[in-house]
Amino acid sequence: MSLVRPKRSPIIGTIMVADVVLKSHGEGMGQIDVKDDILKLCRASLPRHKVPAAISIVPNLPIAATGKQARRAG
Repeated sequence: MSLVRPKRSPIIGTIMVADVVLKSHGEGMGQIDVKDDILKLCRASLPRHKVPAAISIVPNLPIAATGKQARRAG
């Protein structure tokens, strides 16, 4: 699962960050390798303006009382 959200950067303004929940941790793979693989996949399959500037590995996504993904301010 993933969620793309804006995050304020003091240097360049607002950037897009993708929060990603991994189904399982790969044996011998670090989070840096996973983030690089996700960014490569995004660059290969998405238009340039839709590629997130950063990837964040999170344990779970926020859920609202309705059971839907909650919006989260960055």
